[in-house]
Amino acid sequence: MTNQDAILSYISGVTTKSGEDFPEAVLDGLNVAVSEIGWRPLSQKFIFHIADAPPHGKLYTDKHDDFPGGCPCKLKIEDIALVIEQ
Repeated sequence: MTNQDAILSYISGVTTKSGEDFPEAVLDGLNVAVSEIGWRPLSQKFIFHIADAPPHGKLYTDKHDDFPGGCPCKLKIEDIALVIEQ
């Protein structure tokens, strides 16, 4: 069994440094995470995404983006959330 306090303690100590970079393939990575993890049926599902750049698309950022229409793979966060709910 996982100790919630240990997880929260670890996460609270994680820091990031901004590389001042542009949007990244965040949704692709989240999609792989939720699709390829062997979730136990009826388990609670948590993914902690800690990063220094937003997903592609004007929906998520006003920074320069080579893909202002969103992720080239056409994923949206709502699509990924549906996978998690299954």
